[in-house]
Amino acid sequence: MDEVVEAHGVGATAATLGEDVAAAVARRAAAAGLATPAGWSPRVAVQRQLVDLLGIPREDGAAAGLAAEGRLMLQLRVMLLGVPAPADREGGPAAPPAEAGGAGGGGAGATLGALLVGHTLLAMGGPEGGPPRTARLSAALPQYGCWRAPGPEYLAGHELLSTAESLAAAREEFARTPADAPRRPPPPPAHPLLGHLLAPPVLSCSVLSGSLALPPVPVTLYAFERGAVLAHARMGPLLLRFDCGAAPRAVTFYESGGGDDDAAQRGRTLLGFTLSTAALEVVMGAAAALVGGAAAAARGGAAAGEGPGTHEIGLACLSTQAHRILSREVPPQSSPNPDH
Repeated sequence: MDEVVEAHGVGATAATLGEDVAAAVARRAAAAGLATPAGWSPRVAVQRQLVDLLGIPREDGAAAGLAAEGRLMLQLRVMLLGVPAPADREGGPAAPPAEAGGAGGGGAGATLGALLVGHTLLAMGGPEGGPPRTARLSAALPQYGCWRAPGPEYLAGHELLSTAESLAAAREEFARTPADAPRRPPPPPAHPLLGHLLAPPVLSCSVLSGSLALPPVPVTLYAFERGAVLAHARMGPLLLRFDCGAAPRAVTFYESGGGDDDAAQRGRTLLGFTLSTAALEVVMGAAAALVGGAAAAARGGAAAGEGPGTHEIGLACLSTQAHRILSREVPPQSSPNPDH
């Protein structure tokens, strides 16, 4: 979108912007080797609005003076309609929704829905006599985001997170109550799937997808005997289990060797998880499509389910306290092998 606005200026019509964005999407899909159905061409709808710094709409004629003063914004809403379900490797029609993950319809008409992108640019005075320059106000925002779907997915995530929070509160209350207290609470119970909670919630952690498609995601770690819960405000809890078919194929614990006086080395701890493609979908849900799709593009355009069949994600702690909890209380102390 930035290239299109730069080419046509902030006064370009929605139709002109839509045509150029659709052409750019087609070029990039072909360059990335995406598995689109034969004969597919992108359909793009664009809504544009010029507003001042207070969000009040301004007509094109009255906007020139505001642009020269750096007080005009261009708000864009671009929707890619009818995103196709993945085609087979020969470029044939898309698979039915049950196989391709699409929704609605079947066969060649199966689609994954629509992709909506919002973008805001600030118009600033350009060189004398030249068009206004633009600055991307939304450049600092993450390019991608995902939310829990309403219904069973949201309810399951809410129940899992509520249980983890309750166990953490019970563990904290039990730990801070003196052993000889007359009414000391009972030890916290075990989670039916994950076992006992090993440590307090580990704040200031971040999930590293290993893919540019999904930037680092801040999470809170609940470490259990047989798995972990990684809680995120929008995505909900990500569940890692170590005793089922979706368990990581390998877990690697990296810890810096710096001493207590080495400020540059403190707080550097990373857990690396090697997951199969199926396990990645179980753990990350909708976000797995972003990670798998970007990994496929990096492999030369293979389908998301092809290639080596494994993905690496990491869990980094970003504070000294998180490092201390993660290194002292979470890893198994009896195993000298850092890969287990």
